[in-house]
Order: sequence, then structure tokens, then C-alpha cells
Amino acid sequence: MNIILDECYSKNIMAVKLWIEEGSRSDPKDKKGIHQILSSTMLRGCGPYNNQQVAEIVESFGANLNCDTYEDGILISLKCIENDAFKLLPLIGWMISKPLLEKEQIDLEKDLTIKAIKRQKESTYQLAFDEWRKMIYGDGPYGHDPLGLIDDINQIEREDLLPIAKSIIDRKKTLVISGKFPTNVDTYIK
Repeated sequence: MNIILDECYSKNIMAVKLWIEEGSRSDPKDKKGIHQILSSTMLRGCGPYNNQQVAEIVESFGANLNCDTYEDGILISLKCIENDAFKLLPLIGWMISKPLLEKEQIDLEKDLTIKAIKRQKESTYQLAFDEWRKMIYGDGPYGHDPLGLIDDINQIEREDLLPIAKSIIDRKKTLVISGKFPTNVDTYIK
């Protein structure tokens, strides 16, 4: 894993970005959107915490934790104050090593993703971009939006997510921490 630490003393704010290679371009042909469902569900319970506990931890510290899927990777983002890093940084590790992937949370994310795809279909800009993408990339790995396709998302089950979730830990990663962070930040990274 590549690690970049960029300390800035202007505020006690710490920003973390963890880039995990391979995103929607690695979606199987009949499961377009599986990386989107996985990355969204990783936020909904990991390690010893269920979805409500993760939300409570993040919100109680006034922090921001997101996980987004792109064509070439998954990006986990955390923003918090330095003093809260001890509680929040381990969440990132658990997201990639021990996501709970509970069925009801997967179903909720599938529903939310399908709604997002339907909203995109109302945007003339998005429709034009999707047609351009099809012309340029065809049915190749970049030929679909990272959100996936509705028919494929409806077919995704927990069993489909498990091998992809397991592969996350072995993928190439780049970690960037910027701002004011604890002097023992290496302990949290491990």
C-alpha cells in the first residue's frame, strides 16, 4: 500500500482518502453495479458494528465517512478532527477487511441504487453521456455507469458480493492523510 502523509497545522481537521484499485470496470458482465452495491454496503456495518452503530459513531463525532465507486476504483473518504482519529480510522480497516454485508442492508442499497439510476435517466446531460459512453466503449469494462444496470442489480445477492469483498483486502491501495493527524497515526494505519 502506498501511504502519503501531508501534515498541515492550520486546523485540527484530518482528511483521509483510501483508493482501492478496481471498480466498476471489474463488474462481471451480468452483475454490472456489484462494486457500487459492495462499496455502499461496506458503510452499513463492519467489524464489531452494525449499520446503526457505524452511523452513530460517525455522527457523534461530527465526522464524514463516505465510500464511492468509480470505474477504476473504490474511494473511501473520512473527514474528522485529529482527536477523533483513534475511533474513526479503525472503521476504514473494518470496512475493507470485515464488512458485515447484511442482507437487509444489501437490499436497501440495491433499492437506493436503482432509484439513483432512474433519476439519472431524467437528466438529458446524463442520457447524452451514457450514449457517448456506449459509442466509445461499447460493451467493454468502461461501457456502463458505475451505478450499474437495473436488471443486473436486481440479480445481485449476498453470495455474489462475498468473493468481491474478500478480494478488496488484496487489491492495490493508496492511502492519503492530510491536515492535522495524531503523531501515532502509523498505529492506526496498521
